Amino acid sequence: MSDTLVDYKLNSSDESNSAITLPISTNSLSYAVNTRLEENPYNNYEDKLNLNSSSNILIDLDVNRILYEKNAYQKMYPASTTKTLTAILTIEKCDLNAEVLVSYWAVHSVGNNYSKANLAAGEILTVNDLLTTMMVESANDSAYVLAQYMANNCTNSYPSDSSDTSKTYFEESIATFSAMMNEKASSLGCINSNFMNPNGMHADGHYSCAYDLALIGQCAYSMDILRQIVKIDSGTLPNTEKYTGNQRTYSSTNLLFKQGKATYYEYATGFKTGYTSNAKSCIIATAEKEDRHLLCVVLYAEGTEREADCKKLFEYGFNIYTYSVLASQNDVIQTVSMVNATTDTKELNVIVQDDIKILINVEEDKTIDINPEIKI
Repeated sequence: MSDTLVDYKLNSSDESNSAITLPISTNSLSYAVNTRLEENPYNNYEDKLNLNSSSNILIDLDVNRILYEKNAYQKMYPASTTKTLTAILTIEKCDLNAEVLVSYWAVHSVGNNYSKANLAAGEILTVNDLLTTMMVESANDSAYVLAQYMANNCTNSYPSDSSDTSKTYFEESIATFSAMMNEKASSLGCINSNFMNPNGMHADGHYSCAYDLALIGQCAYSMDILRQIVKIDSGTLPNTEKYTGNQRTYSSTNLLFKQGKATYYEYATGFKTGYTSNAKSCIIATAEKEDRHLLCVVLYAEGTEREADCKKLFEYGFNIYTYSVLASQNDVIQTVSMVNATTDTKELNVIVQDDIKILINVEEDKTIDINPEIKI
């Protein structure tokens, strides 16, 4: 269990108005609960959910605990889930209202079989426009533009023409940004990843694993603006001096959001899909139900098996795991004697300020007696 701080308050036994709050770590709670996934996350457990994807992981975001995993540390192609890391760096480094120059090679380095926002070389768009099309429609050209912009210290000081010199400059910018991605991934605790581009277009040396993508997804989910962007269903890009053609519309690639379809999941909140012929269908997905927040990663699935596996994982997490309350708000944990205190405050009650809860597996832990020992 993570080292979450729990607040206690000390009140005198005669309920005087004196109160003291003490931060106590939940690590001071001793309980006999199965936490093997936390203690030994490198084990592979029997795939009792019969998932179709080759690699997956489920995490409870509220307690930072792995609930389920299969081949979670195996190198896999991440496809467009890569863009989640690019989005994190965009939020950290850029002004969303800043104007960004679209270079020729950022547009024309995207193959015909990859999704695009139909950007025009030389046009100016905001960081927010580019970030939104990248995360909602999975636009690979938008990812390249953002990468080149950030690699040049969030300035437009790079050539945008079609010359070979500009192409070399673009490639160097992408290499610089890839190094930024790998540095960020390492800082998040990623252990089996190497990013070579900002969008996940296939490259043999571009890889990650479900565990690492869960860490990246966890970071992205902590950012309010990204949680809002990934929920967008559709939108339009404005015309510019360089683009005056048909209106450019974009729509979400996340089938978990599509009401009326078999892929729909009512508790879904995000996050980023991916597909290439090498990576197959993959996703970093998030869901929320009754104040619980889960994240799963599904890699190498065929078609809509991706969404089916997400739903199986989320239902498992919401239904098989539940919180057990060790101590409720305002419970008196202990009465302590204070040295050199006044008569009114000599004997003080230690009172729980907020509920103290632990997450348990109702199938594995249902016969276990939980007897917390609270040390002060």
